[in-house]
Amino acid sequence: MATIPDRLFTLPDGRVCVVRCPREDEGEYVRANVKATFATTDSVLTCADEFVMSAEDEAKFIKERIASPTGMFVIAEVGPEGLHAFAGCAGLDPIPKRRAQHNVTLGIMTGEGYRGVGVGQCIMQTLMDYARAHPIIRRVQLEVLEANPRAIALYERHGFVREGRRIGCFQRTPGVFENDLIMAADVQSDRATER
Repeated sequence: MATIPDRLFTLPDGRVCVVRCPREDEGEYVRANVKATFATTDSVLTCADEFVMSAEDEAKFIKERIASPTGMFVIAEVGPEGLHAFAGCAGLDPIPKRRAQHNVTLGIMTGEGYRGVGVGQCIMQTLMDYARAHPIIRRVQLEVLEANPRAIALYERHGFVREGRRIGCFQRTPGVFENDLIMAADVQSDRATER
């Protein structure tokens, strides 16, 4: 079952960041906050108007991740005790083929007002610790805009290396094409090093 205990982090500014798996009954809470986050960034593939999941769809997605042998979905909340606000989310999406079951694809986004304050680091630490401890996962892969050096640096700190570049595959604004990078981390080699 793909769930983890809540993890508490202290951000550099002293606020508490909780990274946790959402409950199935939090579908509307997660859906509304994910949609709002899509509306505040142009660095992810999905535009806010393209995100059409209902609360029921989101609850189903959460349930599927809980039941997944390798997938994981977490949310981050920031604030003082008992008053945490949604700050971001991330997931490890499994590849549903036996020959690729050792791979997961990482997707992450942080909410407006929570970028550059350490929330991404908390989420990445949680997901990479999970991947490194998982008996099946060997490789975590992702795609990131080449024009997003802060995200690239975060991924590199967690062991990701550049594997390739896709020329002009991202269109942030109509007619303006940008490159993205394909990056991956081999978490199996991390386990071998720890022995």
